[in-house]
Amino acid sequence: MSGNHIQIHHAFEGRLWVILPPEKEWIRRIRSVHGRKWHPEIKQWSIPGGDESVAVFVELFSNCPVLTDESMRDLFPQLRRLSPHGERWRVIYTEALKMKGYSTNTEKAGEPIFQKSGQDQRRRRNCLLFFQLQKYLYFSKALRTSSTALC
Repeated sequence: MSGNHIQIHHAFEGRLWVILPPEKEWIRRIRSVHGRKWHPEIKQWSIPGGDESVAVFVELFSNCPVLTDESMRDLFPQLRRLSPHGERWRVIYTEALKMKGYSTNTEKAGEPIFQKSGQDQRRRRNCLLFFQLQKYLYFSKALRTSSTALC
């Protein structure tokens, strides 16, 4: 996927308005959302604002770069699971661990912690990713240098 982003705009008439670049995979995914509608005059998709439709949208586009504003995330907390980086956070995480000299096992062990950090509802994902990664790296280093083993 190129540098394109999916944008979710304000809720109007009980629907979320989605600007979607014309990528075949993304169009195939949005067609899976029940109640979705294409508006050719403004070239935007809309999906129902109900919890079920939003949950399906989030599930389908969780690995894609999606831009939303804070007010939309307040109205629809499920949208907090979406990232403006898409799956790029995994690459950033893995490269950061490799630069620090951590093994592949450490990368695998830290991934659930790092992934969970993206679901925190009170912080922006950009700041939280670095904070959680730094916290995990310090914790791992403390375990390696500790004279007692955790059993």
